Amino acid sequence: GTGRNLDYYAKGKVDLTLVDVSDQMLEVAKGKAAEAGHNPLILVADTQQLPFQDSTFDNVVDTFGLCSIEDPALALREMQRVCKP
Repeated sequence: GTGRNLDYYAKGKVDLTLVDVSDQMLEVAKGKAAEAGHNPLILVADTQQLPFQDSTFDNVVDTFGLCSIEDPALALREMQRVCKP
């Protein structure tokens, strides 16, 4: 997405990874991240097939993304897969 929530993450206290299928959306997010003082890993990828190992992240956040994903159940399973138990 466009990084709508980036202002809510503590600067310098979290490592962020931003994923979207749209490089244009991520360009907007990149600008917002810089304005918010973050330096996230930014990756063009499909949420239905995330390019990460199992249990990679402490948390996974999706804001308004599931309504535009072809198979939201698959995307949720992928989010669960990459999130630590």
